[in-house]
Amino acid sequence: TLSGDLVLTFVDPDAQIGVGNLVLTSGEGQNFPADLIIGQVTGVSLSDDELFQQASIRSLVDFSRLEFVLIITNWEPVDLSVFDDTTGAN
Repeated sequence: TLSGDLVLTFVDPDAQIGVGNLVLTSGEGQNFPADLIIGQVTGVSLSDDELFQQASIRSLVDFSRLEFVLIITNWEPVDLSVFDDTTGAN
């Protein structure tokens, strides 16, 4: 939006989202790692066609204070499950 807020669209109408909820990346699609915090829900409403909900999100990043950005173009997910301790030993 013009105010800098983000808008999450096409949210299932049965999804329980509320003001104050945090929005995280899912990791699905392997475009972004899971559990990166995107922002916080500031408002929830039905879409104009009332088939979906939409949520206003306040970014937790103040982009006006951003000085440096690192862009990784060849990122590939790493399988960290090889480090899981399946023996139960500490």
